[in-house]
Amino acid sequence: AEQGEGGEGGEFGVVEERSGHGLLRQLEVDVSHQEIERIVQELEELHSFQPLAWLPLHEVMTTMALDLGYEDLDEFEDAIKGPVESFLRRLPQIELSEQQQQEQDTDNNSNSSNNNNNGSNAGQLSENKLMFRVLELPRREPVRMSISMSRRDDLFRVFLKAPDATVSIPELEFEMGTDQRRRIDTIFNYIESARLNLEVALGSRILEVSQVEPVRSTVERLRSLLDLTSPWTFVVSDPSGMSEFKPFHGVQFSALTTTTTTTDQEQPHYIRP
Repeated sequence: AEQGEGGEGGEFGVVEERSGHGLLRQLEVDVSHQEIERIVQELEELHSFQPLAWLPLHEVMTTMALDLGYEDLDEFEDAIKGPVESFLRRLPQIELSEQQQQEQDTDNNSNSSNNNNNGSNAGQLSENKLMFRVLELPRREPVRMSISMSRRDDLFRVFLKAPDATVSIPELEFEMGTDQRRRIDTIFNYIESARLNLEVALGSRILEVSQVEPVRSTVERLRSLLDLTSPWTFVVSDPSGMSEFKPFHGVQFSALTTTTTTTDQEQPHYIRP
C-alpha cells in the first residue's frame, strides 16, 4: 500500500493527486466545509438542468447567493474570502471563458428597424462577458483508503465522500453504506451522525427485540471512538475513486477491485496517476 507522506511535490503530492479531483486540495480559502458543500451542490444542480450550457457568471452567481441566504453578491464574496471568479477557478468541475456577447444599443433604438432592414449591425454593441459552465467529473479508478485514528486532530480531518463510497470501522465491524449523495464533513461528524442515527432508531422502537442490545452496544462503542480511548481505523472503499481527504498525510492508499469488501486484502500499486 502507498501512503500519503512527504513534502509538496514529492510522493505525498503524487499519491494525493490520485484521490478524487482535488476539490478539497484546491480550496485553500477559509470557508467551512458545510458551506463548500452547499455551493457545490447548487452548481451541480445547474449542470443537471442545463448540462454544458454556458451561463453568465455575474448574473447566475448573484441569484445563487440570494438562494443560499446571502443579502447580495458582495456578502457572498465576503463569505468565500474573495471574488467569486477566483473561487470558481479553484473548482475542478467549473470551466470559465470570456465570450463575445451582442447587446442592443438603447440610444439607437429609433434607428434599429432601419438598420436591420439595411442588413447593418449598427445599434448592436459587442462586449466580452465572463461565462462559466459546469462539467460532469469523470469517475477514476477504484480506490481503498484508510487512516489510523489516534490523535484528536485526526478526528477533524475533512473527508469528501463520493456518492457510492462506503465507510467502515474494522475494529467495530461497523459500516456506513452508500447513500448516493456526496458529503463533505469532518470524520468526527461522520461518526457522531452515525451514532445519533442509531440512537434515534433505539428511541423509535422500530427495532426487533433481538436488535436492541447490539445496537445500544454499537452506540456506546461509537461514542468511545470519539474519546480515542484506543486507536482505530477509518476505512473508505470507493469504486468511483472520487473521495478525498484534507489534510491527506498519513492516508494509506491502495487499489479496490470490484469484488473487494472491507475484509479483502489490499492490492498495492494498482492506481495510476
